[in-house]
Amino acid sequence: MKILIIGAGVIGTTYGWQLSAAGQDVTLLVRLGKIMAYQNGIPIRCKDERTKPAAQIETIFHPKVTETFAPRTATT
Repeated sequence: MKILIIGAGVIGTTYGWQLSAAGQDVTLLVRLGKIMAYQNGIPIRCKDERTKPAAQIETIFHPKVTETFAPRTATT
């Protein structure tokens, strides 16, 4: 499934990271001029409270990002 998440704030990034980890094709829509800020990935630090003891997670999320909300056209 292809998923577009509008916004790369805390919520959009978190959902994108989890959906991507679940095998979905995720793209984040970012503000114009901000695409370069995501070129090295987004650092994520969180605690997984589902396990005892809680697991500390530190990773870099490398999402696909776009600045335009337009379909891609095929070139011939």
